[in-house]
Amino acid sequence: MPSQKFSLAAKQEVFYSICLAFILLLRTYLPKFTSYKASYTSGFADDLETEVKAAKDLPNPKTATARRKQLRIDAAKAAKAVRYGWLGLKGHIKKAYPKASQAAQLQQAGWEYFKKGASDWSAIKSLIGMANDYMADNAVKLKENDNMPDGFPAQFIDLGKEFNTVSQAFEAAEQNKSNAVVAKNNANKAVYEKIITVATDGQYLFKNDSVKRRWFSYAYQRAILTGGACSLRGTVLDQNGNPIPGATITSTDGKYTATTNAKGYFRITKMLASSYIFNISKSPYASLEQPVTLQPGIAHTIHVKLSPALEAVA
Repeated sequence: MPSQKFSLAAKQEVFYSICLAFILLLRTYLPKFTSYKASYTSGFADDLETEVKAAKDLPNPKTATARRKQLRIDAAKAAKAVRYGWLGLKGHIKKAYPKASQAAQLQQAGWEYFKKGASDWSAIKSLIGMANDYMADNAVKLKENDNMPDGFPAQFIDLGKEFNTVSQAFEAAEQNKSNAVVAKNNANKAVYEKIITVATDGQYLFKNDSVKRRWFSYAYQRAILTGGACSLRGTVLDQNGNPIPGATITSTDGKYTATTNAKGYFRITKMLASSYIFNISKSPYASLEQPVTLQPGIAHTIHVKLSPALEAVA
């Protein structure tokens, strides 16, 4: 049975890296974990790592998207060709039968399925079967007066075979995708639940150690790997405490930059946790270099004051 949808709260590649980080922490503090729960052993850690790698190695359902799209296009074209071929049969029926009986004949040949076939591929399959049976049962009448060519039924059969081949390939690809999604989802969920248990137990074991307790935070590990939860904000003022608008704040590596607003305020988001030196400048003030160490999951704030350039020289 397919599992219910759940969120990893991270991209899959990041999730697997988070899992390996927790397994490393588990191994590092294994004696403490084992004293808390006997089930925490080196074998448990090994098995969990194997499970993570197995989940990672499962096929990604997105990788076959291009092929499925092409099969869908091919099947749609084949369905259109079948309906176009059936219109040829319709023309032969109209020539073979008087107007009063044409509607009944068209129904026998699959008229209702022709109408549904514009948006329903199962109707196309029924249309093929009814049309083939109809031509076989009424071949003599349809061929009278050089009406339906001898080769027409075979041509229509070929159109049907082409549609069935392509549509079945598409249906198989869709089923494979569905199976892959379920398998990947189930594997990820099983791993996620175990990793969250390790994280929860780790936070309990280190409840009196704020640094280590943070290490066992899922959000913290995700922030380390993505940098998305790190930010820097602050104000740039003059020596009298007045805001300096238009001041630029740029990391010396050139990765991050911002400009203060009318209130001297700036903010930089989605930063990687690391140590930086920011150059803060605005003419006619002397530039200032400000070292900053950013930690994951924390919004850091700085307030700097710039001195007039001449005063700085003096």
